[in-house]
This record gives sequence, C-alpha cells and structure tokens, in this order.
Amino acid sequence: MQSAANIPHQAPDNDLIRDYDNLFRIFYNYPPHLDPLNIAESYIQCKSLLNLADMYDALEVVGPRIDHHLLQFQSRLWKQIAKYPPSYLKLGYLARSKVIFAEALVHVVGQWPSGSSQLRNHVPDSVLDLIEDKYEELTDKKLKSEGKLFRLTLNTPRGDRVTPQNGYMDWLALSLFRQWL
Repeated sequence: MQSAANIPHQAPDNDLIRDYDNLFRIFYNYPPHLDPLNIAESYIQCKSLLNLADMYDALEVVGPRIDHHLLQFQSRLWKQIAKYPPSYLKLGYLARSKVIFAEALVHVVGQWPSGSSQLRNHVPDSVLDLIEDKYEELTDKKLKSEGKLFRLTLNTPRGDRVTPQNGYMDWLALSLFRQWL
C-alpha cells in the first residue's frame, strides 16, 4: 500500500477531481498541486478550490494554503491584482487573505463605482459597505487636498499676495495652476 505522498501526481482529466484531490491533500497537510508558473491558471485553480472548500465549510483550512501559494508569485501577483481587482477582492475574501484583500481593496476603491457591477451579488454586503465607506473617505480627503491647493498662494519678497500689478508672471502661473485644478 502506498501513502498519498508517494503517489505520482497525474494531471486530472476533470477539474472537479483535481479540486477534490487538492482539498484532501490540504486536509492531510500535504501541499496542493496548483500551477506554480502560470498565475492565470493558478488563479482559476485557486478559485475553484475555494468554491469547493466553501461548500464543505473548510475555508479556514484551505484559505491559508491558497494565500501562501499565490503570494509566491510576488510581483506578478500585484500586477494581476492591479489588472483585475474585483476578481482578486472576491478571492482574497474567500481565502481570508489580508494581504490580497487589502491590495485589491485599494484598487477597487480607486476605481469605484465603475467596478460595482462586478461585485454586487458576489460579495457580502459588509464588503460593499466597507468599499463605499473607504470611497467616501477618499473623496473627502481628495476634496480637502484640492481645497488646500486652491487656497495656496504665492507671496512677494515683501510678504504681499502676488497680483498682476506686483508679479505678473507669478500671478499668471498661479492662475493657470488654479484653473488646472
């Protein structure tokens, strides 16, 4: 009788069989067989494995393995998250990966509300509330910064405000900057 560690890994014909194989590997504390080179294929495998684990209420066990596997891609992972933030937000939420979730959240909030259609009915309302709160915070900070920049002024060497009469070129540059804002 061979142990599971000594059985050579064969590419499963069926994705569902591969997912069950990986699920049981994780249950028995063996590393899952996920694509170590192609991040797009690895994402698909991780997503289907997480969906299977969710059916069996095993996300707490599977999530850290998925997190560890994806974080091995390093810079390629960050580029993928920047390209497809809603997808990785869902994956980070399911895997309970703080790092992936936080990075995807930054990108989703920056693009909000254009990505809302991809997230509605796919993530819990608490995540949508978090995104909307962060978006409101970002909007408030942006408005405050723009207000400070708009009130920014130049002074002459004597301490007077720049006007067309006492510093035409400085006043012109300041006016163009304010118009650009």
